[in-house]
Amino acid sequence: MKVHNRRIAVIVSIAGALALSGCASGSDADNASDKRQEEPAPMTQTGPSETSAQPGQTPSAIEVEATPSYMVYGDPNAKTTIDIYSDYLCPHCAQFAADVLPELKSDALSGSNIKVVLHDFRVVDDSGSMITAVAARAAGEQGKFDEMHAVLMQEQQSLHDHLSADTLDADAMVEFAKQAGVPDLQKFQSDINNVALGRGVAEDEQQGKDMGVQGTPYVFVNGKLVDQPTLSQIRQLTRG
Repeated sequence: MKVHNRRIAVIVSIAGALALSGCASGSDADNASDKRQEEPAPMTQTGPSETSAQPGQTPSAIEVEATPSYMVYGDPNAKTTIDIYSDYLCPHCAQFAADVLPELKSDALSGSNIKVVLHDFRVVDDSGSMITAVAARAAGEQGKFDEMHAVLMQEQQSLHDHLSADTLDADAMVEFAKQAGVPDLQKFQSDINNVALGRGVAEDEQQGKDMGVQGTPYVFVNGKLVDQPTLSQIRQLTRG
């Protein structure tokens, strides 16, 4: 995969970022980025508790999970597992989400003994990539992960506009949640500040590092890296 520095200093044109390249991490990207914390939290925190709530409300308990069930498509016990590591700010991931992911989800949901597992892996911007990943998971807590994932990937230019303006924060995520049809925006705002979701992202990313993930999108079929993650290459490995 070709590499891009993790910190994007200019707005990226999604139309110009085509499929077979990738956003990569590594020593060069590390030097260009702010130092990453081992266990990052979401953009804002509500305090030491792992849950947050408005006054008079009972906080909802959220477990720390690297890959919650709403990020898994297909039979959890399927023979073939396709693991996909991506970053909502990576233009190559947006292209992959538009061209390849829908077909893989269809395969997984068709009873073909395949499951697709989505993972978070930050390479573009530490805080911006974290807040978008947490926002998708917060939407997932209300059954809207799929919709929020699609909105964030489709609206990536807007995400980069916010990133350049230093406004890619929890308030901005609420507007995307509206587009995704998240029903309870007050709960969404509470959940996006829940440190358990941020820890889940961090655990997911660490698992990716342990597997040798160096950029996004990174795709594995039953633990084997797909060098060129095209639909045909991935499907070929699932049949092997």
